[in-house]
Amino acid sequence: MINTRVSFYENPAFGQVKLVTSNESRDIYTERVRSSWVPDPEVFLAIELLENSDGQVLDLGANIGTWCLPVCLGSKKKVVAFEALPDNVNLLKDAINKNMLNGDVKVIDCAIWDCDTDLNFSGTSAYGTVNPNGKLRVAARSLDSLYEEGNINNPSLIKIDIEGCELRAIEGGRRFLKSLPDIIFEGNGAHGVAQGYFPQDIVALLEDMGYHLYMIFKDLLIPVNRKTFQPFGLINYLATRKSLRSLKSFKSGHLKPETAEERVTIALTKMNPGYARFMKLQLEKGTFEISESISRIIEMSGVSSA
Repeated sequence: MINTRVSFYENPAFGQVKLVTSNESRDIYTERVRSSWVPDPEVFLAIELLENSDGQVLDLGANIGTWCLPVCLGSKKKVVAFEALPDNVNLLKDAINKNMLNGDVKVIDCAIWDCDTDLNFSGTSAYGTVNPNGKLRVAARSLDSLYEEGNINNPSLIKIDIEGCELRAIEGGRRFLKSLPDIIFEGNGAHGVAQGYFPQDIVALLEDMGYHLYMIFKDLLIPVNRKTFQPFGLINYLATRKSLRSLKSFKSGHLKPETAEERVTIALTKMNPGYARFMKLQLEKGTFEISESISRIIEMSGVSSA
């Protein structure tokens, strides 16, 4: 039996949510959930997007439920939550029970990949990643195979935060995604590069499917395309076909140059070295639209892409 702690948070958008963590975990993410958790903007964006939608919600990479639980409570929509790490699955199921959402949130304990296979993982809590040398082996499924078997149906919204495996998840769901549901996904530069791609490759794939793409920064939705430089080490994106005029709390706009420069500097100096390498690789690729000021900041950093 895992020794757990329950944290309570309230917000007008979803009421009260109970989050469950393991007392044995001491990582930064867990400590934040216990003491100073604030819902990400994507929680409120999801609730607004779901206001006039009827389909189910998919949470790929649900972790302990910090996205799917408040979204379910706030939108009153049913959620199918996917999580690969067994400890997180147990904590998520406990939280579902404590929030009295047993009939509203269904948990499927598997990773999402571009095919049905088994994968090795390393890391715990919010930091579990696919690693050929990892000691934990879990089942992985593709969205298309889950759809064809009837485990999921046409959704209104999909959230994808699976530590660099977002591109594979989308590639494995091309048939499933033909209905073009809204998608919120993480563009993690370091993890993406480790998996052999840039976040812009996800943007390009979704553009080809007919989506409009936006970076989500606070209450700002920043229009992007496959050539847009990502000044954030990691940032979430929205892929949608909807008009943004229906949204109440979010607006379309552009990132101020000084804010972009600040975020690049943070990625170069204050984050894991993988994010600095991501910045350097974006510059070296030569296909992204990078301002001269940001190019200078990256060049002067002395970061190597090797």
